[in-house]
Amino acid sequence: RGFQRSFEYLDSDLKIRLRRDEPTDFDAVSRPWYEAAMSSDEMIASEPYLFAQLGVPGQTLSRRIAGTQTVLGIDMTMSTISSFLKENSIADRSDIFLYDAAGQVLASSKNDDTQKTLPTAPPLKLTDKERAYISSLPVLKVSNELDWPPFDFAQSGTPRGYSVDLIRMLAEMTGIKVQFVNGYSWPELTRKYLDGEIDLLQSVIPQAENAMLGSPGPMYAKLPYALATRAGSARFSSLDQLNGKTLAIPSGWSIIPKVQTDFPQIHIVVTNTTLHSLELVARGDVDAALDSEIIMRYLARYYFLGEFDYQAQTELGSSGFPD
Repeated sequence: RGFQRSFEYLDSDLKIRLRRDEPTDFDAVSRPWYEAAMSSDEMIASEPYLFAQLGVPGQTLSRRIAGTQTVLGIDMTMSTISSFLKENSIADRSDIFLYDAAGQVLASSKNDDTQKTLPTAPPLKLTDKERAYISSLPVLKVSNELDWPPFDFAQSGTPRGYSVDLIRMLAEMTGIKVQFVNGYSWPELTRKYLDGEIDLLQSVIPQAENAMLGSPGPMYAKLPYALATRAGSARFSSLDQLNGKTLAIPSGWSIIPKVQTDFPQIHIVVTNTTLHSLELVARGDVDAALDSEIIMRYLARYYFLGEFDYQAQTELGSSGFPD
């Protein structure tokens, strides 16, 4: 399947100065901003994500042209938005910050990338055959979730997290070229991996429900499951104590079928993210949320959600990520 893309460069009078066409594997109609615009009559602003062509974080504004199947999309890099805020400072020694509804900083007049420099990784000793093989590889596309800190998340569209740093260090040590892909939900990333559009899917918990993803190697991190409940409310030392109660789990998680099978009397509330699950617990809309304790503690602290009680759930087994 081949696609064609066209570039038009305009002068100050909006007249075409130069035009060129070239083949591409970029399918615009599969992008989240296109699908969102097609299902709405309003202007859609995407979450920040990595632009596939530029490899830099940005945001897309899109809207369907009424009565057609055509969507008009405008891309803005986050650095451009930050520069705009800087140029429109309202006072000396002041800073402007642009937040989303969840409290995440999208851009600021400081235009400051706070990513820490990774430790220098020593190169691996490779044979000539291994180096030749690595040189023959194309750029490997690696998944990046938007909202699973501190392991795999994005800040203003830029990949962050322990797993992301580990992959970057391995790429530096081996010479393998990687490109992170984000802007999609976890089920969408999984589907893209199975369809061959993503080469490496991370972070994946090796369990029976994920068997279709392939055979995992040894784990590099162990993250036992836990329940989060409002501080001072009922504590649940085991999942069977939640019979007849509500449990929030993010959409597409492979643990959902296991909980449904082993604990059929638990009412599962499918949420958008773990942050969404914790927000429901904090409001009292559900009795508990399920994820790793370290993930939920990070989110609760980062988003000022208040105090929670955490109870490890050993009956679900030890979870972790493979090499």
